Amino acid sequence: MSQEKEPKKSALKWVLIGVIILSVVVVLYATFPNDFRIAEELQSRGFEVHYDGQYEMIWQHPAYYIWERPICVTVVDQNITQDDSRSICLLRNLKELCFIRSDISGLNWDEIVSCRVLCSLLFDDVTGFSTSELQKISACPIVLIQFYNVQLNDSDIENIMGLKQLEWLWVDKSIGITDASFEYLEKIASLEKLYLVDTSVTEEGVKEFKKKRPDVEVNTTIKLYLD
Repeated sequence: MSQEKEPKKSALKWVLIGVIILSVVVVLYATFPNDFRIAEELQSRGFEVHYDGQYEMIWQHPAYYIWERPICVTVVDQNITQDDSRSICLLRNLKELCFIRSDISGLNWDEIVSCRVLCSLLFDDVTGFSTSELQKISACPIVLIQFYNVQLNDSDIENIMGLKQLEWLWVDKSIGITDASFEYLEKIASLEKLYLVDTSVTEEGVKEFKKKRPDVEVNTTIKLYLD
């Protein structure tokens, strides 16, 4: 009889081990801040969340989105709260942040720096924002920044110089940007494309800049949006 009980005890032991392991996995899964769950939370607050360039979720299952899928978050006509900011910063694969007609004073840029794949920022008619905050995210691989109807001045361009991987800079509708900005722009070694539309830069200033940085494509006519 004892020989018959030994296999049963051994089988029961492995079943218990399996149950414990499964329980641990379930608990970790439930508590780990995966992007899908956080994105759903943001969407419930009215944020737009796009996965990897696609605008429809094909498979409505969290497991499909745990892997390295770039995420774009767009905020339209909202005031960013501290809770919003904390949720945004938990997105491990956050690639792009867009703010449109929003107050973003509640955004914690000291936390945004934890978004290690964030590479694109768009500010459209925002309030509660200072370009000095961008210095806090110099560790992020920012390659593209767009400003539309944001009242910048030349010193704001100086603040952008800390983004060492910046390739595209687009400024539209900001008369505070003058030829003095070129002094800072020419020092951004990574810069490839520069759009300065409806600003106060002059043709002479653009020509001088091109002499110093012939590698940068400069355009002063293509608008970010059509009026």
